[in-house]
Amino acid sequence: MNNRLRTSDKITMADIAVQLGLSKTTVSRALSGKGRISSDTRKKILTYITKNGYQPNQTARALAVSRTYNIGVIIPDENSGGDAPFFSDCLVGIAKAAVQHDYDTILAVVSDDDISNLERLVHNSKIDGIVVTQMNKQDKIIPFLESCKLPFILVGTNYNDDVLQIDSNQQDGCEKLTLHEIQSGCRKIALLAGNKSHLVDIMRYEGYKKAIEETQFDTDKSFVFWNALKNISAAVQSALDFHADCIVCMDDTICTGVIDCLNDAHIGIPDDVQVVSFYDSAVLSSGKIPVTAIHVDSLDLCKRAGNLLIDEIEGRSPTRRNVAEYSIIYRDSSR
Repeated sequence: MNNRLRTSDKITMADIAVQLGLSKTTVSRALSGKGRISSDTRKKILTYITKNGYQPNQTARALAVSRTYNIGVIIPDENSGGDAPFFSDCLVGIAKAAVQHDYDTILAVVSDDDISNLERLVHNSKIDGIVVTQMNKQDKIIPFLESCKLPFILVGTNYNDDVLQIDSNQQDGCEKLTLHEIQSGCRKIALLAGNKSHLVDIMRYEGYKKAIEETQFDTDKSFVFWNALKNISAAVQSALDFHADCIVCMDDTICTGVIDCLNDAHIGIPDDVQVVSFYDSAVLSSGKIPVTAIHVDSLDLCKRAGNLLIDEIEGRSPTRRNVAEYSIIYRDSSR
């Protein structure tokens, strides 16, 4: 072995070429998987680098293929639908996918009205692609990314089938949970809903409505209170005035407020009123009365999103619309 290999901290492609009596071009082709090279030569090179612990120079690798090997992740601020536990899982899942492919992650926080942080990342060529995580309003973000021709994936749902996206089947899950409540004997069901301008809330409502229609449940036995989060106490009082025997909450935040109001009014759960949620969280699962809810493994969901985005970046053309599994976890808040 020559002196360079004995003293250098890292083995270079030039070192490998010298040791194996090959050209740097041949070594480069073996490492990139591109270009013609015999299987025996490729095997010889790969065996050598495995034995000697070769690590490619990431900066040189990026320059060679005009990539940064960075993935952007944009999340909404607290005023645009931010959900801290979900986004924590999301970042971990994406980071796990990225590191498996030698990518790093860069975070940008944006609002419904201001996407300048995203624009700066793109215009400064800091990223190869981006994960859009459940933004309430997509009307600025997606057209911008499409105009830049930057690979991206939406964690959520968009009606455009050309958009690479992954989400749980929101409508199906909400339909099945509502059906369960009807079939278990509930006769007056109140849905405390979110915002009609949010696509995810519309999808959850459609699932609820489909269950009501499928079972020919009398419409006067179903009550919907939109924008419940703006005034939880008023929403709960309206449900009680309706004599609801089941309160369906569109998400975990609404559900937490509902439980607090019912406890303050000394109304028993589930003896007086059953409570279920269309979205699960650690708060709902670990409370004094654990809540029946639709559960999605957000960490796994976002790891899949990261892998799909890297497939898109590297030209493997993944399926555009991808569906993650969900489960309904039945707990003490319902029968």
